[in-house]
Amino acid sequence: MPLEYKGGFLAREARYSGSADAFLKQLSKKFTVGCYQLADKIGALFAETPAKRRRLEDVTLDHVETIVPVLVLQDHIFRVPFLNWYINQRFQERLAPLSLRPDIVVRPLTVIHIQDLESVIHAIEHSDFDFIAAIDDRAKIDTLGLSDIMDWFRQYERFGHGPSPRLKDILGEISRDSLSYLFPDYKDSEEDT
Repeated sequence: MPLEYKGGFLAREARYSGSADAFLKQLSKKFTVGCYQLADKIGALFAETPAKRRRLEDVTLDHVETIVPVLVLQDHIFRVPFLNWYINQRFQERLAPLSLRPDIVVRPLTVIHIQDLESVIHAIEHSDFDFIAAIDDRAKIDTLGLSDIMDWFRQYERFGHGPSPRLKDILGEISRDSLSYLFPDYKDSEEDT
């Protein structure tokens, strides 16, 4: 599952002008480049000609059969409908002329907002929810990327049931630190046992 991350935000004119041209121009300038980078990296790692393939340090890729590409974005405006569809079109255009190994399947690009990704990570740390399999299922079934990613995850029975043990530990530590600062005589009940 290759990931590409793009921070930053669209310019005010692109957001509020009401102009599709201004929006798409900014989208291409700042964020379509992310899907191009992802396609190019996939092309370099899985080139049909072995001599042209790039290598990853300490990782063999010979066993890889399916690639599930993901683009993580930060700007809230990218939660709009059809964005995944639009960016996936750019990704597919960039990927199409690349000569990949014939045994490789590249799924459609999944676009996920960073807050959704962080929510998913907390949700899956509690259970045996398979994030990669869920993304792969979405890419196989919703090839256009029109479904809401969080709605897609919610259909899985094991998704989001219970708190993340890691998050629970972090919140417990913050709580103990805060209480001991505010109340110097405070003792955590876990310390007493």
